[in-house]
Amino acid sequence: HPIQMTDMFWVTAQLCWWVTLAASSNEMAMTWKLYCTQKFARLGPMMPFEAGMVRLADMADGFGAGGNGERISSIIHDSRLGTYGVSALCLAIIIRILVLYSLVEEGFSLFLVMGAGLAAGKGFIMINRRIFPVSEFAGPETVSFLGNDARQLFCLLIWVFPCFLIFSLSQIVIAIFLSFIVALWCGFRSKFYLGGISGDILGATAFLTELCFLLAVLLMT
Repeated sequence: HPIQMTDMFWVTAQLCWWVTLAASSNEMAMTWKLYCTQKFARLGPMMPFEAGMVRLADMADGFGAGGNGERISSIIHDSRLGTYGVSALCLAIIIRILVLYSLVEEGFSLFLVMGAGLAAGKGFIMINRRIFPVSEFAGPETVSFLGNDARQLFCLLIWVFPCFLIFSLSQIVIAIFLSFIVALWCGFRSKFYLGGISGDILGATAFLTELCFLLAVLLMT
């Protein structure tokens, strides 16, 4: 039986809680990373870490090439990377490494920072999924029902609350505000090009909002 989107969000919420609160260690970080990559390998928008960068590259190729929705969707689903995709991918990797390195230099735990960033990205996936319509080119995972409002609110609280144990209130407020702007930009661009959001766009949104969240925290440090 296919995994339901509601169950996926529920499980991810629990995992994000433990990631954010767990003790910092490279071994645990690699174990978490491997587990998530295997667990959610076929779930498009929920794929963590490197998969989000691949979605970003796909989105850059599709939006950069332009054309009608069908052509853009075909480019996004093409496994080959174009000029826009390679440029976005390289820039994203460089910025992410520099941001994580700078946060660690400021005294933050690498493991906790990565967990908080991952949680933020998943939260904005839920927000965009609620705000924007689903594209006709989206896969069944994107169309799936997200669950009732109470469960979604509970999941968001699970993702947000641990951040208060790591960052200051001003850092969280600015980081959420800027990330929300980025999430809206991704949603409106996707609506313009594809008529709505898709799993690939949500995956790119997760990575971009994660990066924006951590960058905002760094600027407010």
